[in-house]
Amino acid sequence: SEVSGWVILDGWCARVRNLPDGRRQIIHLLLPGDSVNLCTERWAGDDLPIVALTPVIAADAEPIRSAIKQNPSSHQGLVSACERATWCEQVYCLNGIVRLGQQNAYERLAHLLLEVRERLTAVDLVNGSGFQLPVTQDIIANTLGLSLVHLSRTLRQMRGEGVIALRPGHIDILKPDVLAKAAGFPHAASF
Repeated sequence: SEVSGWVILDGWCARVRNLPDGRRQIIHLLLPGDSVNLCTERWAGDDLPIVALTPVIAADAEPIRSAIKQNPSSHQGLVSACERATWCEQVYCLNGIVRLGQQNAYERLAHLLLEVRERLTAVDLVNGSGFQLPVTQDIIANTLGLSLVHLSRTLRQMRGEGVIALRPGHIDILKPDVLAKAAGFPHAASF
């Protein structure tokens, strides 16, 4: 059976890979403005389970998906938007592979924070230097392949350097240029 399409209006989800022993790897964060199963062309990520990381409000996008499927030539703008959304999700997954495989803890966290800020900026959810960060440190650590202790140490280092400011559910990126230099962000695969 086909899965319906939807768009995240509020809240955070993730595509995950569950392991037989109960562990899971967060493969990709889904943020407000992201679509899920909207495009008619499938990719490997579509088969990954999606879990809500926070309370989520989503809009049913099945009418849009059906319109595209029935008559794509009449909805070229929507088809292009879907292709772009799929391409973006694949780029974010590739960024995650690079973070996990080649970057140290500081670089991983810097890159993820800048990527999230870039994505939230696109949907007008960044206010000045900050944005809502409604997930736990455990979720961030899992996304980055770090232990909770190592993530906590890295956050403390960034705060000590005056690069970020944290308060419950919110982060301010005070020196994005410092994070960008550390993380190599943006890079050729970025937009």
